[in-house]
Amino acid sequence: MFSAMNKEQFNKWQEYMNEQAFVVPVQYHYSVVPVSTKVKGMTLSPATKER
Repeated sequence: MFSAMNKEQFNKWQEYMNEQAFVVPVQYHYSVVPVSTKVKGMTLSPATKER
């Protein structure tokens, strides 16, 4: 459990981060692509047009 000093330091850090934050993530997108082990040469890289 946090001691009183740790809690105070954490609250100061949290306040600082809230003031300084330039990006606040609100969601993260996962992409799940099931692929058979029989498929050869497939890439999901956005740098290539072939998939």
